[in-house]
Parts: sequence; structure tokens; C-alpha cells
Amino acid sequence: NNGPGSPNGAKWEKENVDGFGGKEGYALFKETVRNLNLHLEGTNYNITNLKELKSFTETMMVNLADNRTLPYGISNNKELVLNITYAYGYAAYQIWGAQVPQKQVYSFGLIDSIWKQLKAWTYGQSYTKAVMYSAHDSNLYSVLAALGVLNKECLLKNWYAELKGQDLPFPNCTYPFFASNIIVEFYNSTDNKLPYVKVLYNNEPLRLCRGQDRCTYQE
Repeated sequence: NNGPGSPNGAKWEKENVDGFGGKEGYALFKETVRNLNLHLEGTNYNITNLKELKSFTETMMVNLADNRTLPYGISNNKELVLNITYAYGYAAYQIWGAQVPQKQVYSFGLIDSIWKQLKAWTYGQSYTKAVMYSAHDSNLYSVLAALGVLNKECLLKNWYAELKGQDLPFPNCTYPFFASNIIVEFYNSTDNKLPYVKVLYNNEPLRLCRGQDRCTYQE
């Protein structure tokens, strides 16, 4: 198992919640937590740390995606929904990918499988033209984090920009909502041009190599 269930997964995630990064992240969303906890008064649930914030806001994200009313009388006003979205995105990244080994281990299986498909095609060992994987948001998160597309800094800058009604400074640094996708396109060598790879996130090309949206096969 190379995901959060790996031998060190629980240890890393506990460190990410209990350490400075987890406490700092929890403090960043203290107003959102206060708002949510007001609605939770009288229940058996209370948000006290980043892991509990992630768990609760994850449920909110599912309700919003399914057009369901939020529980406990929580309003779905635009600003609160925005705060819930970024609270979940930030908490998920901090818990799943704050440490470099997590980025490496959690993303390895999927990236290695894609790499083997490209390699097999390159050397004539396979003529499969398309492969589709079904995955969770955590899988996409891990790959985006490993590629350097998603991190805490760009998530926060996007959050602050949206609160001000501004355009996102980092459009690809977003929580992978339902039906999100990562597409890897392989262009074989033609007309004396070297083979290259393009990676798209929700149909937007990612500039992963030298600021360009195409990477050579070697890269």
C-alpha cells in the first residue's frame, strides 16, 4: 500500500496535525471553525484540530456537490462556502502532503503506472492508445503536490484573492472537485521531433518544464 495506509502513513499524518504546520493551519481558519462550532452546540461533535476540521468540511463538500442542504442549520452563503472549501483544501494538503516522503510515496503508484504505459509505447511493447484510471481526490491531490502544482502557499493566495473578488493568481492550485481529472498526453516522435508529454488538469495545460506546457520524454 503506497497511500495514506502505508506503514508510515498514520505517523506522518499525526505529525502534520500535531506539529506547528497543523496548528498554524487550524489558526488560519479560526473564524470558520468558530462559525461551524456555533452550529454544533448541543451535539456530540466539536471541531478542535485540523484533522477534525478536514473531516467535517469534507462532509460539507459532498453536500454542496450534491446540492443538499448543509446540516445543523449551517448557511450556504457564498463566503462561508468559500471558507469551507479552502479550509478543506488546506487541511487535506497539510495532512496528506506536508512532508516530502508523503508526496513521493502517495503519488508513486499512479505516476509509476503512467510512466510504464509511456515506456511500453515508446519501445513497441504496447499499442494501447488510451488508459483510464478512476481515483479519489486524495490521489489527484498527491499527484498535483508531487508535480509542484499544489501547495499551501498558492492555496492561501487563491483564498485571499477570492475573498476580495479577484481572479485566482494560481488557477491550477485548487481542490479537485468531483469529476476533476488529470490527463497525460504522449506525443510520439514525428518529423524528426523528439517525443514529448503534456499534462492537463481539468483540461488546462500545466507548465511543468521550464515554464512550458510540454516536457520532453527525457524530462
